[in-house]
Amino acid sequence: MSDKTKSVLLIDFDNMFGQLFNQDEHVALYFAHNLKTVVKNLETWGTNEGVSRDFIYKAVYMNVGGSVKTGRQPENGKPEKLFFSQFRNLIVGSGFLIFDCPTFNLYKNAADIRMVVDVLQNIDGRVQYDELVVMSGDSDFTPLLQCIRSKGKQTMLVSAGQVSEAYKNVANIYLPHDQFFDLIDHMMPDIPEIDNAVSDISKEVLKQTAIKIKKILEQNGEPVLLSQLNQVFSELNLDGKWGGYRTMTDFLMGAITEAGLKNLAVQGGWVWNRQEHTAPQPVHVSTQYEICDAPSIVETAVKIAYFPKVKREHWDIVIDSFAQYGLDFPSDSLQLTHCTKWVRDRLEERNISIARGKLNSVASAISRGGVHINGQANKNEIRVAILKNTLDTFQNLGHTLSENDETMLRQWIGIDE
Repeated sequence: MSDKTKSVLLIDFDNMFGQLFNQDEHVALYFAHNLKTVVKNLETWGTNEGVSRDFIYKAVYMNVGGSVKTGRQPENGKPEKLFFSQFRNLIVGSGFLIFDCPTFNLYKNAADIRMVVDVLQNIDGRVQYDELVVMSGDSDFTPLLQCIRSKGKQTMLVSAGQVSEAYKNVANIYLPHDQFFDLIDHMMPDIPEIDNAVSDISKEVLKQTAIKIKKILEQNGEPVLLSQLNQVFSELNLDGKWGGYRTMTDFLMGAITEAGLKNLAVQGGWVWNRQEHTAPQPVHVSTQYEICDAPSIVETAVKIAYFPKVKREHWDIVIDSFAQYGLDFPSDSLQLTHCTKWVRDRLEERNISIARGKLNSVASAISRGGVHINGQANKNEIRVAILKNTLDTFQNLGHTLSENDETMLRQWIGIDE
């Protein structure tokens, strides 16, 4: 029997949904539609063995008149908006209190003030709790966490985007944005996508591929990593485009569907038989993806300058994969979901498992450094863009780097002098 930590959970919906939406619309929608499941997965995150959270108070703070722009243009020519109000009844039905927080102006709603007032007036002193969990990337909550900690309570911060050092350091437990993104990403069912305009693979080839994989599973007697199927893929000579399917995972799911092998499943970097195997732990989960023996400047850059957390020995293949994506899928705009899934799968073919949350950070650094990923940039241009973004961030923070520090960052990502 596990020990229970009595926890109070406050969710700044507009902030969390908006940050997730900027990274992946599908992940954001899953978050909104399955908030109860997402919170369930937080019950043991960052706790000691045998300890779990009992969320005795769960509240969502939302501007029900708020929205995000989808980027799609309906026939009337006006940008399409996704309104938060459509999620209200679903969230209430999932057992959450919900508070309407209207906007003060075009850019700011009242969520932060309403949350602070709720804690100080309605929760603190009236509800017996051990821990306050705040889901928001808004650093305005820094004083609140400081106040709660001064009273001997534990605090946990969950963000969906980059946060300031002061904000995350005031929390006892911090769930970073890339790990939170991946936590949701791995809950989601994989749905294959295909662009029929470029589909060039026959149904018979799809069926035979699935049958080969079924035989491999029978021979192994256990789930198989996708990276172990390289021989099967090389025989197909798909040239990295997966016969019109968007990613390797999509291609495999299409093959399994075409062959009618309903017991085969593909998710989280594995393929397995539902009847014969226990679903394996996703290999994409990157909470244990650690950088070892990094120079102190690299560790500092990761913490405060949005430098992507990638091992030195992996940078070349990561950058090569983004460059190849730009060559294979030239476009005026970046489809971040497709891009990071494609790069993730390409890395996995080489037995390198980096979750999409970290790859989102790489893509963001490339774009902020002034390079368009779909614009067929070469590898060195991508490296320089990542470095530029890091140096610009340090400069904006008023942090001056020594010549040696800059050299170490260059060497870490493989920039030739």
